[in-house]
Order: sequence, then structure tokens, then C-alpha cells
Amino acid sequence: MDDHELERLRTRVLEAARTSDRRRRRRHRVVAVVTAGALAVLVTGGAVALAAPPPPPPLTSDEEYASYQRGIEAAWAELQARYPDATRPDAEFERFVTADEEGEVVGACLREQGILVEIDEHGWTVTVSPDEERSLGLALFVCSVRFPLSPNEHLPYTEAELRHIYRYFAEQLIPCLESRGYDLPAAPDYAEFRSRWWTDETWGPYADLRETDAERFLAAEEACPPMPSDLRR
Repeated sequence: MDDHELERLRTRVLEAARTSDRRRRRRHRVVAVVTAGALAVLVTGGAVALAAPPPPPPLTSDEEYASYQRGIEAAWAELQARYPDATRPDAEFERFVTADEEGEVVGACLREQGILVEIDEHGWTVTVSPDEERSLGLALFVCSVRFPLSPNEHLPYTEAELRHIYRYFAEQLIPCLESRGYDLPAAPDYAEFRSRWWTDETWGPYADLRETDAERFLAAEEACPPMPSDLRR
């Protein structure tokens, strides 16, 4: 395994915590851009439970649709900021999709727009060159308008759930990694953890892990999963 592949593994683990919450705020996909940039990879994991708090109550139908509309407007504003001369595609809401069907439905939607997509049991993957990023962004926007994931399936973590994640990191994950011979700094206090959540400085024990052996790295990830198993997905 070369250095590039090892860095992909490291990125997968270090992104685990933020990705889990990101999937509740805005469903990101596995997208490889043929350029010098890093490859972002989604990951989930399991672990011994710490009695996770209950999930938040579902949104009402009106709240669900209002949340969807806010998300679409924010997505278009972000896309327009990146491509100021872009024209908003003509697309209309068709229905909410579930997490189980999302990969297939959105993948098919992208194919309808000429995007080369691979679909498997984990969802869809697309590889584009830098020149194709704009087309992909607009196609993703169209699919997000037509077939959005229901906001009820990606509600942001509650404060109680974030405290649960922090406890898992501090009380189980760090000791687990230390038992495998890793020397890690102490966890930041909860206030710092919370202030850094959902930023480029999101903290998790794997962020402090220094490992160059891919096999040992994967073994650590399997033995000491990045996120608690009882946390809602």
C-alpha cells in the first residue's frame, strides 16, 4: 500500500465524526475529483454502547418541507458563489427519499443528466475532472431539488448526543487506542470539543493518531471504531 492510499485511509477515519453529523445537515457523497486534492470518504463504525440518548422527535410535514426549502436555497447560494454566472436549473420537488433508496434514486437522476455514475450497495460514486466540477455541481443541485433525503433522516445531533460522542471519545476511544500502544494527548474539555464541532478543527482521537503502517492503522480502526455503535446513523 503506497503513501497515497494510506493517506486516504487516514482521511476516512479523521472525517468520521464530522461526516456522521454532515449526513444529517446536508447529504454529502463520495466524490473523487481528478486533481491534486484529497479524496473525501464516508465512514461509519461500531463500538460498545454508552447508553446513547434518544433521538430528537421527527419534524412535522410542514417543518420537513420548510427545512428542505431552506436547504435548497442554501445549496443554491453556495453553488452560485462558486459559479457566479450559473443559471439556476429548472427543477421541481418530486418526493422525499429514504436513506435506503437514496443512492439508487440520486444515482439514476445523475445519469439522466449525463453524469457517469457507479452505483453499488453503499450508494453512488462519480469521478470528474476539474473541468467537469461545475456540471456535476449543477446536476447534484437538480437531484437535490427533485429527490431530497427527508430532513427527518438527517436531523443534526442534539446536545445530548454530542455529549455522548464526547464521552465515547474521552472514556472509551482514547483508552482503546492507548491499549494498542498509541500515545495520545488528553481530550480537550467539552466546551472546546463543542466549539470545534462542525469546523475544520473538529476534534476526535484519530486526529491525534500518528500512524504510517496501513495494516496497523486498519486494525486500530476495527478494534477502536471512530464513533459509538449505539449512535443513530
